[in-house]
This record gives sequence, structure tokens and C-alpha cells, in this order.
Amino acid sequence: MPFPQPDDATNLPNGDGADATADPWGLHGIEPTRLIIAWPDDQPPTRTEVMSLFEAAAGGLNDQGELEGGSPDVLWNAVVRPAGAEISQILWCEPGKMMIDPATGAPGYRPTWVVGVETLLDPDDAVASYARLLRLAMNAMPDAPVIYDASSFRSFSREDLAWMLPSIDLEPVADSLWCIHVVGREKGEGPVWLHTHGLWRCGRPELEMLEVPTEFIGTAAEMINLVGERWLDEAPPAPGGIMPLGDTLNISLQRWQDCVETLPPGSPGEKADRADGEDGDHVGARAVICDARPRGVFRKVWTWPEQVIRALEEGSAVVARTERATRRSEQIARATWPELAMAHADFRRARKGVHHPDVHFLLKIGLPYGEGEDASREHMWFEVERFEGDRAEARLLNRPHFVEGLSEGDVRSVERSQLSDWSVFSPEGRFEPGRSAGLREALERLART
Repeated sequence: MPFPQPDDATNLPNGDGADATADPWGLHGIEPTRLIIAWPDDQPPTRTEVMSLFEAAAGGLNDQGELEGGSPDVLWNAVVRPAGAEISQILWCEPGKMMIDPATGAPGYRPTWVVGVETLLDPDDAVASYARLLRLAMNAMPDAPVIYDASSFRSFSREDLAWMLPSIDLEPVADSLWCIHVVGREKGEGPVWLHTHGLWRCGRPELEMLEVPTEFIGTAAEMINLVGERWLDEAPPAPGGIMPLGDTLNISLQRWQDCVETLPPGSPGEKADRADGEDGDHVGARAVICDARPRGVFRKVWTWPEQVIRALEEGSAVVARTERATRRSEQIARATWPELAMAHADFRRARKGVHHPDVHFLLKIGLPYGEGEDASREHMWFEVERFEGDRAEARLLNRPHFVEGLSEGDVRSVERSQLSDWSVFSPEGRFEPGRSAGLREALERLART
């Protein structure tokens, strides 16, 4: 953090200076969110120039002066209050450093100059607060090629942000607030350690999972996202508490200190891995997702939630999601239908209509069943054959449990208004609404194979 937070940071619940002893996980207040925006020119911007850009984007800006101290590399700084904002922001300019290239996911892009924006998110609605901050940065500097989120170690291109924030009426998916890092040993052997970066700025402990077999990495990441999503709408349970994920699915949340003591020597996530890493320290308020009960009689050993992970992997588990999360996912999926349809058309055109056996465009469609008060929707996955405006011809991938007159493998017309989710599976990863960074680039590469 290049500067101390302005005085009004303490206006937010659990803001800077909060008593960590009052939080069962030992949180020391809310971590600031810092965006680093690549300046598109070789000459540095002036304070007046950047202030004017942000004033126009925000519809008004209150200049509150400058902060003393900070890095000697900083050319200038400004404390500002955008119109409608509840807390001040810090703007500054400094020489650029190596950044993650959104196209490759690895370091490889270094702008000459960057403009920084730092503030606190509202912990009562971190998703909406983050969306407003991203939109302000996008609108203030529309020519910036990259925006780097230093809290989650993620870089966003303009195209990435267009997918994340397709409309002013839509929030990004909750897990855009954090990223999940996977740490293993050399040669890809043995289990891995998954951990988040970004939840501290939401007033929540970071999440982890230890000793996860490599074949379950994807499902383990899905569970971490589900827990993080719930935590934004619910208070986290105390350390050692049980957290239900569904009618028969329970996990426990343990302090990392209580888990690493029983790790086998050399396991990822041990104490030696937790200081001075490339992605920062891994100590402090961190919750490890574990099985509901420990193993062992004489010595408790908290292990990864194998039973729940396997149930999710097999598709036999019903996971409860918050109403807000369900509504947000549905809205984003429908809003990004045109972009998905265009990506599908471009991919087919590039391959001259030849099907790629390892690339699948899937739609999750809710079809009605029952009548009256018992009416509901069954959500099923369909694979797209072609898009036609707000409709698609698609093939059903699973057997219906409640909807009558439909069988696995049937091809039918489905509507955008019935959509609740979508996914693109490819050798380069899985892409979803709000998590589709790099989809176009991946499809362009795959079209040539």
C-alpha cells in the first residue's frame, strides 16, 4: 500500500483501526482495494489531467488535497471523493512495473507509467462496491490496455472487463472479487494447496484447502467459490464451526495454524510456504475448509472435505446458493448471451463448420414442470448446435428427473429467457459468465487445431 488510508476510512464497518480481538478470526480491519491502470502513453499524466478524467467519469469529484509520505517513485497523489461515493479514494502516478499479461496469464507486460486507485470496499455490499470502482476506472481511462487488481493478483484487458460488466444494471459474479492460487510441488506430483487472494478486502478471512489430490482441483475451487459467495451474504462461522452447504453436505472451517501442524513434511501449504511468497504472505486471518469431523483418535487431524468434494464431482449433491447469487448468475448469463453466440459463430466459421471434439458450448436451461403452487423449474444442460437470435438449437445432455416428454439426446429449441447459466469447456479451461477472460483468444488458438 503506497499511502495510509484517509481519515474517513473508519466510517465503514470494521474499517482500518478495527480491533482484531473483536473478530473470532483475528481480522485487522478491511484491506484496501488497489487498482493499477496502465497509462497508454510514454509521457506521464499530470495530476490535473487524471483528476479531470475521473471527474468526468464520476459526474463530479471533490479534491481533498494530498497525502504526505509514500513511495519516492510516486510523481504526485490526490485524495478525492467521487460524486455519490461514501469514502475517499487515493489517486497517484508512478513508473510501471511488470504486470500479468491478460492474454497469457503470466508476467510479460510493462507499461511506462501507471495510475493507481486505492479505496475501501463497503463490506455490506462488496460486489456492488467493486463493480462501481471498476466501472469508474474503465470510464475514466477508456484507452488503458490493462487494469491490474493488486488485491487479487489479476490483470484485466478491456475485453475481460466488458464480459465481467456487460451492463450498468448487472454486477459481476461474486468470485470476481478474489482469485484462487494452486500450489503444488515440482513435476506436478502429490497433492496441492488452494488458497484465495481478495477476501480480506471484503471483511472476510481468506479461504484455503490443503492436501487436495490433483484430480479434484476443479471441484475444490468450485467449493471455495461457493463458500466465499455465501460469506458475502452471511457472517462467517467461528473457527471450528460447521457450515452446511446443502441438506446433507457439511464442512468445517479451521484456523490454518491448527491444520499445518499435522501436514506431512514437504506438503504444500506448510509453514515454510507461508512467508515472502511471490503472491504475498499466507498468514493471518485464513480459514481452511475441512471435513466436518477430524480423523484420528489420539491426535485430531483436519483433512480436506473428501466426501463433499466427491459428491460434487459425481453430481449427486444439491448445493444451496443464496437467492442473490442465483439471481445474479441468471442475469449475467442472459446478458452475455449475444457475446456467447458471437463467439460460437466465429469459432464455427474459423473451423469452416468442422466440429472440434474437445470444445463444447453448453447452456443450462430451466424448463417448467408441475402446476399451480407446485410449479417449479428443472435445470438441465444442453450442448449448442447453433444460435438463432434469442434462441438456440441444442441437444440435452442428461436425463430429466421431472420434466416429461423429453429424453437425453433430444434436440430442441431453447430460449434466452430460459437460460440460468452457460459454460464453454475446452482444452484451455472452462469459461463461464463473469469468468470468461481469455475465451476469444483461446478459441482463436483452438480453431487452428
